[in-house]
Amino acid sequence: MDEDKTLKEIFQDTKKLKIPLFWPFVPKQEILKEIEETLEGRWLGQGPKVDKFEKEFGKKFGYKHVLFLNSGTSALELAYHLLNLKKDDEVIVPVLDCTAGQMGLMRRNVKIVFADIERDTLNIDPIDVRKKITENTKAIVVVHLGGIEANPEIFKLAREKNIPVIVDASQHHAPKNLEGDYICYSLQAIKHITTGDGGILVLKNKEEYDRAKLLRWFGIDRELKARKNYQAWERREMTFDIEEAGYKYQPTDIDACFGLASLPHLDLIIEYRKSLALEYLKELPKEVIPIAGGSYWLFGILSEYRDELAEFLLNNGIDVNMVQLRNDLFEVFKKFKCSCPNMDYIHEKYLYLPINPAVNKKDVKYICEKIKEFYKQKNLYQKREEKMKHALICFGNEESYGLYFVGGELQRLNQEIKFFDAEGDDKVIEHILEWCPNYVLFSPMTTFFPQAYDILNKIKEKNPQVISVFGGHHATASPEISELPNIDVVVRGPVNGSVERFLGGERGIITTIPGNPNDLPMPAREKCYEDIPRMGYRYRKIILSMLGCPYACTYCSSSSLHRRELFGNEAQINYFLGRRDIKTVIEEAKVIKKYPTDDIEWVDDDLFAGRNAEEWLSEFIDAWKKEINLPMYVSTTSVSVLKASDVILKKLRGIVNCVGLGVQAIRPESLKMFNRQWDNEEQIKKAYDRLVSFGYRVNLQAIVGLPISDPVEDALDTLEGMKRIGKGSIISLYPLQIYPHTHIDKIARERGFTINDSCSGDTNTGIGGLRFPEEIEKKLRNICKFGTLYVKGEIDERWMKALLNEGKNYLTENPIDRKWLMAALETDFNSETSKMLSMARYHDCVIDRLGKENGEEVFNKITQTTNIRY
Repeated sequence: MDEDKTLKEIFQDTKKLKIPLFWPFVPKQEILKEIEETLEGRWLGQGPKVDKFEKEFGKKFGYKHVLFLNSGTSALELAYHLLNLKKDDEVIVPVLDCTAGQMGLMRRNVKIVFADIERDTLNIDPIDVRKKITENTKAIVVVHLGGIEANPEIFKLAREKNIPVIVDASQHHAPKNLEGDYICYSLQAIKHITTGDGGILVLKNKEEYDRAKLLRWFGIDRELKARKNYQAWERREMTFDIEEAGYKYQPTDIDACFGLASLPHLDLIIEYRKSLALEYLKELPKEVIPIAGGSYWLFGILSEYRDELAEFLLNNGIDVNMVQLRNDLFEVFKKFKCSCPNMDYIHEKYLYLPINPAVNKKDVKYICEKIKEFYKQKNLYQKREEKMKHALICFGNEESYGLYFVGGELQRLNQEIKFFDAEGDDKVIEHILEWCPNYVLFSPMTTFFPQAYDILNKIKEKNPQVISVFGGHHATASPEISELPNIDVVVRGPVNGSVERFLGGERGIITTIPGNPNDLPMPAREKCYEDIPRMGYRYRKIILSMLGCPYACTYCSSSSLHRRELFGNEAQINYFLGRRDIKTVIEEAKVIKKYPTDDIEWVDDDLFAGRNAEEWLSEFIDAWKKEINLPMYVSTTSVSVLKASDVILKKLRGIVNCVGLGVQAIRPESLKMFNRQWDNEEQIKKAYDRLVSFGYRVNLQAIVGLPISDPVEDALDTLEGMKRIGKGSIISLYPLQIYPHTHIDKIARERGFTINDSCSGDTNTGIGGLRFPEEIEKKLRNICKFGTLYVKGEIDERWMKALLNEGKNYLTENPIDRKWLMAALETDFNSETSKMLSMARYHDCVIDRLGKENGEEVFNKITQTTNIRY
């Protein structure tokens, strides 16, 4: 608004707004009743109403030690005092926050360390906090901005480093016991509930509570004073003393009247705000990214045209604002400015829309209609609806679910798509250029990224106008690839909402917010099978019901730890661990069934994971048997197998022949490195025996080539453990793959290991993601090739031919024991023999899944149609 206007004129302007950004919740009659009671007594200042409000607040939120104060800022100041923060101490705070919290730190001459934010929540980023912790870090301030709870990893990090956490819950009034050492609430006028102005400080122990209670009122013990009949001086002696200088932070009983009247309505207030938020999520156009959750104090969006959009909405009577600015813009904090790339990215994009008691669903629809109108005026809808050609580039032998979903979304938007085979087509670049696409889209695994980038550069040489888009696990974990020449767009997160944005002209990093897995399009399988026939003729095809993993394994690009760091806890629970609708999965399977298919691999990381898993599975099994009835291969963990009911294990056996059971490692220290210390050999053995008792064939799976001093011995320990668990079974030993920015990647780099450029991602090669001395690499490769044979314990004709190919008679004439295995590991095999060994191992896996008769036929097809690396 015009800076030359008087305050009166500005207030007149705000009255013109149809829909205010903020509006206080004031239950007038209840407040007047409480005040009337107060006015009939003697206490207007701090008195019995304050005590009552503290008790009611503690009861509602589940806290023991609650202190009502005159502001949320006072709560923060008192927490700083209790921590004895002093000059040159370092306190890490989010760069995006109300400035009030930092003023108390300035007065203490504390060094403020600004931490970056997460792009999807705008809350403090645990990854950046970890980088900025030093030996002088004395506290971390965590803000639940806008009512969205901060990433729980921040509290794990604080416990790991033994650093106190001050939680600023000023904007988060969800009635629950929050994690943190000091919890501070604001009850200022526009918060969920208000006391006019006020705050709450929650202490976690009585000693600090008693101290804080004194500090609230100059350091005077009011209760002792009351017992002494309020006389400070009696018979020439002091009746009480002041041992520590305090503050005048006490509230009044009038303030407490507002709180006591409002508190019973809190659940309804949050539920109402949530209903408005859901309406926003339903009505907002995909050109903006929503940011909201938790207790919904704010509802934010990200827009590439933030300032223009804000002006347009204000001119249409809709009050919008940024509410808080990045703190390092203010002169008082500029000396603390440091690198915050996520804040830089959203600095000119974020905006908050009205969500308060004065807003209704009709208002929300009006707001969303105006946002759509704005984008129409920007001609973005017209650009999006123009039909373009999109080349989707596939790598390796496996199906690319990511590209299937991208293709499906493009088809949903009436775009033309075509899949190209970078694995089986020697002239793929030539064929892409002949088709003249407007966009080329890639979703490569980390191991295929160099090949993908090379193909892109060659395409751009001939057609510099084509627009390149990278997505998937690698792009999400490594957004820095956006800085490479010729990469125009990097999508971090789900496909939903990204296509409209790059079709509308957005370039650089596009971050999408996970929503509902059922919003995903139908995968474009049929088009892929039409364009790349070898995919359609694969004996085994993949399907999934869940997009994420509940476990926090350090090596996995889809682990819960990695997902939470990138997208937050709510996205992990609701999107990545939410299941797709059964009807949708069955419809997708019907497409698969049109093509030659002997086996379906259910690529959920753990089929028993997620909420109401058995209920969902039971319904799914019925639908699958009735409409699809193809055998399935599934994966799980020992924990899930031992928790599963007999009923579901028996029922699942009707559609599942073989189960992949994750062992991963046997040594406790190796399991700990993988963050799987919840597992052990004894537990896995029990799970294995239970599966076998229900008639399942079990494929034990483990990882070798860890970043340790004795990777071969570790692999042998794992192999021996697998033999003890399931002698005679088929096993799979996978060389460790290194995905960027995972915790195992960090561990490996800290220990001085380097990435192995020879790693192709194909497990049949036995070549892992880390570089080792040549002799160690040879032994690890041979362990991967011979692991199955060692546990199976017998040499059949196929293995015999492979071993005799180079005249290795001693490997065919001796029993398969540890001595035999060590001899096999020391052996150098030529290329042809190496291939034969890999094919023998692969043959055992196919037979194990499909049975002897069908398996032989399928294996022969595979050898003719698939380029297996060995």
